[in-house]
Amino acid sequence: MISTEDMLILSLKRQTNHFHLMDVEFRDEFKSIKENFKIVDKKFDRLYSALMWGFGLVITLNFDLYMKLF
Repeated sequence: MISTEDMLILSLKRQTNHFHLMDVEFRDEFKSIKENFKIVDKKFDRLYSALMWGFGLVITLNFDLYMKLF
């Protein structure tokens, strides 16, 4: 028969092992998420840059038309 203390020790060892395995699994998952966010961030930067160039072009063309009209 297993004593209460032994049962408690076994339970704590199981929990420790479980937490260790979850830690390893979550670290890998977070690395994957981090890489995905880097890709999305690069795409967003390219989109933002293109939008700013387009906005600057529109402002420049409108200013040029305004100067020609007056």
